[in-house]
Amino acid sequence: MALLIMTKSKLRSLQNNKFLLISVSDLHNLLKQADVIEEANTYMSDYIRILRYADHIIIQEQTQKGEIVIREQESLGKARIFLANRLEIYEKMWDGCGCRVGYFE
Repeated sequence: MALLIMTKSKLRSLQNNKFLLISVSDLHNLLKQADVIEEANTYMSDYIRILRYADHIIIQEQTQKGEIVIREQESLGKARIFLANRLEIYEKMWDGCGCRVGYFE
């Protein structure tokens, strides 16, 4: 499989952890091979995406420090809820709430 990030061991690691940090090149490879279900520009931390890779639903986002984070979701419905919650936080941040995104939670 050409996609470095989605080797069997990486998929297992993604399933067993709340999140994984990946490189920019891994992200480019993932985007080439996954279907982008939804994508939203946060205007603060690049794009947040819902991806389908094989039988996996994956959220991909970028921290304000430029780290690329992926996490698996149980279903497309839960992924959409996650995305909506993230976008709500970013909206509040624009209003100066002092909120922070919990990328590593």
